Amino acid sequence: MRRANALMELWPWAGLTGAGAAWALDHQIGGDGIFYACGRGALWTTIVGVICLLVTAACGFASFRLWRSDRETRARRFLALLGSLFALLLALAIVLPIIAGFILPECLA
Repeated sequence: MRRANALMELWPWAGLTGAGAAWALDHQIGGDGIFYACGRGALWTTIVGVICLLVTAACGFASFRLWRSDRETRARRFLALLGSLFALLLALAIVLPIIAGFILPECLA
């Protein structure tokens, strides 16, 4: 029971930390995938990008649900709103390289 309460204290941070970590992972793995495996770069970037996009969407949705809750304090709701908007911004930053992988030639994506 004590661990569940501790996790609920961290819940408003889901959009900020989870989406930020997913974007950083996508950026790092996507960049290394293009640099080290040029022939498979577009496929690699797409797979990693979609997985990180799903993680970002889940973290943003968790923050959005907390923001819509009436049982939370104003500070926690503000942090949840900030996290959901940050997740939305980072989702755009993840989607754009995925699109670029389909448009640009393989070794330029």
